[in-house]
Amino acid sequence: TRAAEQNKPFVYALPSAFSFSQIKAYETCPYQYKLAHILKIPTKGNASFSFGSSLHTTLQKFYERIQELNRSRQESLFALPEPTVLNRDVKVPPLSELLELYEKSWRPDWYKNKRQREEYYEKGKEILQTFYAAEARKWTVPVSLEGWFKIKVGDYLVHGRIDRVDQLPDGTLEIIDYKTGASKEKVTGDDKDQLLIYQIAASTLPEYNQIGETSKLTFYYLNDTLKTSFIGGDAELVKIKDKLVKTISAIHSGDFTATPNSHLCRYCDFKDICEHRLM
Repeated sequence: TRAAEQNKPFVYALPSAFSFSQIKAYETCPYQYKLAHILKIPTKGNASFSFGSSLHTTLQKFYERIQELNRSRQESLFALPEPTVLNRDVKVPPLSELLELYEKSWRPDWYKNKRQREEYYEKGKEILQTFYAAEARKWTVPVSLEGWFKIKVGDYLVHGRIDRVDQLPDGTLEIIDYKTGASKEKVTGDDKDQLLIYQIAASTLPEYNQIGETSKLTFYYLNDTLKTSFIGGDAELVKIKDKLVKTISAIHSGDFTATPNSHLCRYCDFKDICEHRLM
């Protein structure tokens, strides 16, 4: 009947696969997830996002040039990533080319004013100059750059993109994720979960596991060229899989009840429009 139809709960269309950012949003606050990923309310960008995106794109393009200069065979459309050729001199473009790529990759959006934009731009040049010097005599030819993946976890699909994968001298793989924020000596929380998902993807997919086993998960903090590395143990990998299944199941249940607290609400993109906010 029409009355019964009107009383039926509204069913939202959900994605067929979930990204880490979507899962993180739901864990932070289910209502935040609803606003961002179901109702798709646009949010303002910020200087940190534009700056991070500029550096990520620059390094991606630079390492693509390194791959080109050191490629030993022509890749076909469906070729697996090429294993690193070890124990040889890696051909690297000059620093001037890195800075030229930075200029082309620069995103001028979302800065508060011209002065802030110029300060960030100069900071980026300094970071890249330091990065170039720090990598001298230890350059690598990555196995993969911006590698997109989709894996099955429980009954659900999870997708993402890995900044860079290198092959180490012993033949194993190192997954590298660039960070432009404050450096950390120890990886915890959401950062750790993100890299554990990448480890699961690399161990699951033939594009990576046919080349080698993953032995290192690394955050490369570009501000001070600090690398923080670890590897997930079996128990940690089981735990993160269970966490993913539990969170995605909750999303499928349609429960988007707000879970406000003053700290999270203060930094939420939707604080100006959310009726549940605590400030």
